Amino acid sequence: MRVSSYTECPRNRGISNRKTWLFVGHETSARRLAAILSILATCRKMGIEPRRYLRETLAKILAGETDLAALLPEAHQEMLARERAAAAAEVIEAA
Repeated sequence: MRVSSYTECPRNRGISNRKTWLFVGHETSARRLAAILSILATCRKMGIEPRRYLRETLAKILAGETDLAALLPEAHQEMLARERAAAAAEVIEAA
């Protein structure tokens, strides 16, 4: 089977048995799996470590975050950029 788009490539990564993914048990489960894999593919494409993104996003949800836009990978990437800038400023001040 030929991959038809760039976004499908990450979904094929690590799949050892295609039948396992074809039969996820229920249509709702398949939709959830597709959403999760899409988010993880977006993280990889943006250069965000998927595990860190999931860990920090789930922590925000548990803390009561209700703004969905703040939970997207794009917002996470902006937060990482601010953290890097702050860390760079600290290094410059220490020197």
